Amino acid sequence: MTTLIKRMLYLLCVVLIVSGAIMLFSGIGDCTKIVSTEPLDINDVDSSKFHDGILVSGDIYYVIDSVATSYSTELFSNSKIIYYLVPIKSGKYVLVATGNTNEINTLDRIFQQTCQYLNQEIEDTFTSLNIDGKVFPLDDELKDFLYSWAETTNYFSTTDQSLIDEEVLPYVIHTQSWKNIKVITAVGLITMLLGIIGFIIVHKKLIVKG
Repeated sequence: MTTLIKRMLYLLCVVLIVSGAIMLFSGIGDCTKIVSTEPLDINDVDSSKFHDGILVSGDIYYVIDSVATSYSTELFSNSKIIYYLVPIKSGKYVLVATGNTNEINTLDRIFQQTCQYLNQEIEDTFTSLNIDGKVFPLDDELKDFLYSWAETTNYFSTTDQSLIDEEVLPYVIHTQSWKNIKVITAVGLITMLLGIIGFIIVHKKLIVKG
């Protein structure tokens, strides 16, 4: 086995180990939560139960508006994430963020129907979206977008930020595909194990030949 081939095999094994570890550890936390805990239903859970890191699921029947849009800063990426204001239990509101095109299209339809419902043009909305997601804290930039939207639309009949904070939970739900998380975690584990096994085999052959 030439020195070049040895280096290439070692490098391949290291790449497999590192890439597998990245995939594994990026999803194992959420994967463990998905398997071990029951996600909270956004239409049933009390707003006081919301906190950073919990998993939630449920159907969205009403959308008040989209209050912000963020765009990816990655090279050659045109992806965007839209933040929707959604009513939940106890008359509170929470932001729901998604970059999934199908979810965006459905939420936009729900928004149009919500407007018709509030204007008494229809009896109720007839489109819904079932989401799975993870809760994150609402950062200052998103809060500023929310306050700006509230001032422009006067939806809460006030521009007092403290009063708006009483209406909107200080969290944002980022939608997730739990199936994809499980797949990525499994693929990461398998890839990392293949890299480790390959590294051991190559190393043993070199020792034997040496």
